[in-house]
Amino acid sequence: MFRPMPGETIEVDLGDVFAANFRVVGHKPLGARTAELAIPVRCNTGNAGLVNVNLSLTATTDPSYPQAIKTSRPGVGVVVTDSQNNIISPAGGTLPLSIPDDADSIARMNVYPVSTTGVPPETGRFEATATVRINFD
Repeated sequence: MFRPMPGETIEVDLGDVFAANFRVVGHKPLGARTAELAIPVRCNTGNAGLVNVNLSLTATTDPSYPQAIKTSRPGVGVVVTDSQNNIISPAGGTLPLSIPDDADSIARMNVYPVSTTGVPPETGRFEATATVRINFD
């Protein structure tokens, strides 16, 4: 599990996956790993109780499978989910949280590669970029 600092760039290594295993659109290939991200969140409003926080995801969507972030490798996308494996849309999807004021909390996200076409991609590395923004209500 990786815990980034505020403003830090997060690089997630999804390991090696055989290109032939990218067979089903929207599915994680056999042998692919899921990276778990733990993003620290702390709010100091001075009010007792819970604070509503939304993490929003923004990235270029894959035109063949819009639930995935487009990568540099055609046929490969990256999916981000919440801790219950609900997909967070790269087109402004949110992860709502209620956290105690003046206490450390963790927002958990999972990241994994998927096939966006159902056709095995060419062998090689891939990269994707996304922005996670934390909004306090």
